[in-house]
Amino acid sequence: MESGSKASSVKSIFGIKKRIEKKKSKTFSIQNLDLAQVFDPPAPPEEEPKPPRQERWTHRGDGPLLDPSALPKGWNMDEPDLDPDDIDAQIARCEERIEDNIMTFAFEEKLKDYTLRKQYIEYEILALFENLGWLIRDREIAQDEPEGLGVNLLFRIKCLKSIFQNLVKNGDPYKQIRNIRAILKAYREGNLDLNGLITYWSHGDRLCQPRPFNWEEFDAINDAHEGHVGFWVEGTLENFN
Repeated sequence: MESGSKASSVKSIFGIKKRIEKKKSKTFSIQNLDLAQVFDPPAPPEEEPKPPRQERWTHRGDGPLLDPSALPKGWNMDEPDLDPDDIDAQIARCEERIEDNIMTFAFEEKLKDYTLRKQYIEYEILALFENLGWLIRDREIAQDEPEGLGVNLLFRIKCLKSIFQNLVKNGDPYKQIRNIRAILKAYREGNLDLNGLITYWSHGDRLCQPRPFNWEEFDAINDAHEGHVGFWVEGTLENFN
């Protein structure tokens, strides 16, 4: 009896699995997908509102206030009304706290930290502008492309052109040259953008409007177009499920 019960349970589990797979395949079959549907680009996450600023006060003693227990009730040093990444605001607040003679040793250390972060970011921005200067001076990238393309698009075009040249030189076993040509054309004509959505391409044909990436949809579209060759997914996979 026990052996029969186990066999029955296994059979039941496999039956459930098959029903789930059957339902899943029906839901994401190519016939059930609206590839002409227009999706809005993903919205940036909403920021939670910041609490109001703590009331400013100044320590009037002979020296700086260094005892946290002497701080006003409910007052904290985290500056919850400020964005932690707003470096200029954080630096200004540290200087203000030091001027007010409050926990100066802590705010001096915090000031050093944010000052170093600002210097690092300024260095990174300088390096970025140097790269952009190289990009803008590069005839192949900037001067040969339509005006008005953003920096991200120019970098993407550069990447696609590099892939294209490599395929032309070394062969195109997976039949991607037609896709790359079509995608470059779409970018240059303003019919495609980098906005958090993706598009599917097959042998140079665009298969859908920009849409969020979904693994089941990918499998269905890939299978329908024999995706082992000539199949391409273009875009960023920032939002997928």
